[in-house]
Amino acid sequence: MPDIGFRIKKKREECGLTQEELAVKLGYKSKTTIAKIENGTNDIVQSKVIAFASALNTTPAYLMGWEDEKEEPKEVKREKESLMDAREEQLLSSFRSLNDLGKDKVMDYAADITTNPRYTIPPTIMRETPVLIAAHNDHANEPGQQDKMHRDAGRMAEELRQRRLERFLQTKKEGDFHD
Repeated sequence: MPDIGFRIKKKREECGLTQEELAVKLGYKSKTTIAKIENGTNDIVQSKVIAFASALNTTPAYLMGWEDEKEEPKEVKREKESLMDAREEQLLSSFRSLNDLGKDKVMDYAADITTNPRYTIPPTIMRETPVLIAAHNDHANEPGQQDKMHRDAGRMAEELRQRRLERFLQTKKEGDFHD
């Protein structure tokens, strides 16, 4: 099973970062520390695992080897990103082509439309209520139990997301939410 150094190197390369760039992102003085972590010479301190995960757009659980990364195929991911980026770029490009009077008019319209429930996502759907999700058992120190608890917590989180989506769709169907 690949170790944390291997996973860090893999994610760094996927992100297109050099060891030096990652070192700067994480506040290290040189790439040497990153190189030593990647080749297993240095251990990573526990408090840095979250920082590494954030810098590498992954989860601490993936870096620690507790779970495999669930990724969409790169083509699907790229297509989703490009569609979203294209809309945002088009909006920004149009906005930048306006003079100050036009920009003020767009800002007024945006303020107006974002307060109209017909055009906005309800706050209860947009802002998920924080929920503590935990999985535990009386045998946490036995082999494999921590992995099982981690999977259980992930499953509970997915079920919560699914219930929220179903509630949103039901609300929309009942007419309390308008397109």
